[in-house]
Amino acid sequence: MPQEKTLSPRQTHRFQKRGFSAEKAIRFFFASNAGLTVVILTLIIVFLLKEGLGFFPGYRRELEIYRVAGLEFVDISRKI
Repeated sequence: MPQEKTLSPRQTHRFQKRGFSAEKAIRFFFASNAGLTVVILTLIIVFLLKEGLGFFPGYRRELEIYRVAGLEFVDISRKI
């Protein structure tokens, strides 16, 4: 019967001596992925807000020109 190698509480894995463990590495990996996801989603939201806020004033200005020029009535008459 082969002898099983058991570690006493003082004898731990060589990575644990240095403060590393598989559990800590996995926890760090998923925590960093979650943090990166939050940063990316924040950047997407900021970019969309910036583009949206720039679009609406220009659209309103173009719509006023469209209505003042009478093009709205021309489009209505073309549909009929």
